[in-house]
Amino acid sequence: MSSAKAIETVSVDSVNAKSFQKHYVLKRKPCVIQGLVKGFDLDLFQLENLADFLEYDDFLQVERKHRGGYGSGENRVNLKLADFLDKLKNGDHSLYLTTQYEDDHVDDASDDSASVESGPGADFESDSEIGSIDLDNLHDDFELTDDEADNDDEFAAAHARVQELLQKPLTNLYRKWSMDLIRPELLEILVPQQINLWMGRSDPDSRLLFNAKEPNLGLGRSLPSPGASSSGLHHDHADNLYIPISGRKRFTLFPPSDAPNLYMVGDIQTIYPSGIIDYVRNKNAPFWKHVRGDGALVEQIALWQLETLDLDEAQKKRLESVVEQESVVQAEKATSGTSKKDPPSFSRIPPALLHLDEVEDPETRQQMQKLLDESFPLLKNCTPVEVIVQPGMMLYLPAGWLHEVSSFGTGSDLVHTAVNYWFAPPDQASWSVYSDDYWTRDFDETGKCLRVLHSRSR
Repeated sequence: MSSAKAIETVSVDSVNAKSFQKHYVLKRKPCVIQGLVKGFDLDLFQLENLADFLEYDDFLQVERKHRGGYGSGENRVNLKLADFLDKLKNGDHSLYLTTQYEDDHVDDASDDSASVESGPGADFESDSEIGSIDLDNLHDDFELTDDEADNDDEFAAAHARVQELLQKPLTNLYRKWSMDLIRPELLEILVPQQINLWMGRSDPDSRLLFNAKEPNLGLGRSLPSPGASSSGLHHDHADNLYIPISGRKRFTLFPPSDAPNLYMVGDIQTIYPSGIIDYVRNKNAPFWKHVRGDGALVEQIALWQLETLDLDEAQKKRLESVVEQESVVQAEKATSGTSKKDPPSFSRIPPALLHLDEVEDPETRQQMQKLLDESFPLLKNCTPVEVIVQPGMMLYLPAGWLHEVSSFGTGSDLVHTAVNYWFAPPDQASWSVYSDDYWTRDFDETGKCLRVLHSRSR
C-alpha cells in the first residue's frame, strides 16, 4: 500500500456555497474545513451540557464494543440519555451512541451488564461511524397540511418524519435550531437526509487483539493505536458534513474507484459518477435494495413516479414490476430473519492492517504483513488519504468514499463526540444537482412538518 496523501483544507470564511459546490461537491472531492457551520455552538454539545440542551428523555439504542471496535450494529442496549451520559462520566468505554433504528435486537441495560461483549449478531444495511442511513426506513410518502396537523395522529406522523431527519436524541432541536442550522448554507444545494450524534469514550488500556490461530489473526476491529476504537472500513450512500465536538478522529480514506480493490463484503454492481455504490443482490447481500446515483431506493422512486407522473400503461407495468421485485426482498428478510454478515458496504480488511506502521512488535507486524500480502494483495494498489479532524474543524466527505474512522479521547477527558449531517448526493455534475425533484419535494414535506411542530411547541 502506498504512503498516504493529503486532501485540501479551506477556511469556512474563504468559501461560499457556489464555490464549495464547484470545487468540492461537483468534483466529488473531500476536504477539511477550518471553522464551523454558522451558529453551531460546540459548548452546548459538551458532556456536562448535553442533557439539558437536548431535553430528550426517551430510550436510545447504544452499541456495545465488539472485537475491539464499533460499526457492526450488534450488541445494542436500551439506555436513557441521562444514564448513558452518566456511564461515560464514570469511565465506561464499552458503549457507543450511533444512529438510531427500530427497536429490534436490543437488550435491556438497566444494570451494569452493558460492558459485556457478545458474539456476532444483527444484519444492518449500514450502522457505523458516518455510515448509518437506514435505506429501508427513509421517508414513506407523507403529506401534511396545517389543518390536518390539529389532529393528534397527524401530529405524531409529523413528529416521526422529523425524527428521521433529527435523529434521536437530537429530535427536540426543532424547537431550538433555525433552518440555517438544519440546512447549512455551505451545502444548501444538497438536500439534508439526517443529522446524527456520535458519542463514546476512549479506553486508555485498549490494545491490539492478536491470535495467530484465528481467522485474520483474530484482529477484529481492534487497532494498534493506543486508546483508539475503530469503525471498520466502509462507505456510505450519502454526502457527509462531519463536526467533531470533543476528542479527535483519524479518517483513513479511499476514493470510490478503489472499492474493487478493497474486498467489500458485497459484490459491486455499479459505481455511479456520484460515488454511490450499488451491489449485486446475492448470498453476500441477500436483502440488498438497489439504489440509483443520488442514493434513492429504486423501489421508492418507482412508487413516487407511479403516484406523481402521467404514465402510459407500459410505463406503469414496468414501474409496478420494479416495486414488486424490490418488495419481495423485504418479505424475504421478514421471514428469513437477520444475517450474521456485515453490510455489503463494509470491507473485509481488518482496520489494523491499515495502520501497520503503529505495530511495535516486529514478529506481530511481520505476521500481519503476511496476512495482508496473502489475503488482501490488491490493497497495495490503493493510496490512502489520512486526515485528523478535531473540534473547530469539519470534514466534507462525498458519498462512496471508503473510510476507517479511529476515535480518540484527548487529555483527561476521554469522551469523543461528533455531530454529522447526511445529504442526498448529486447525480449530475451541473448546477442543478438532481435529475428530478424527488429529494427536493421530499424535503419540502419535512420542512412543512418542522414548521408544524415548531408552531405547536410555542
